[in-house]
Amino acid sequence: MENLALQEILEQAHNQGASDIHLTAGKAVVYRIDGELIELEGAKLTPQDIYWGELISAIAGSTHKITKIKGSS
Repeated sequence: MENLALQEILEQAHNQGASDIHLTAGKAVVYRIDGELIELEGAKLTPQDIYWGELISAIAGSTHKITKIKGSS
């Protein structure tokens, strides 16, 4: 992925009026806007881009402890 940070993904979703954000390894970010799925132009997400521990940490902030899930990279 072209270093598109979670904050940027969230801001773009908000600015475009997206109700959902779909994050799938091997695919580009997809927003649901007015019931239609819109694929964000650019690089595809890697498994590291959507590692849930990092995503949750970014959303929750540093006050919450996140542990790595067994088997995840």
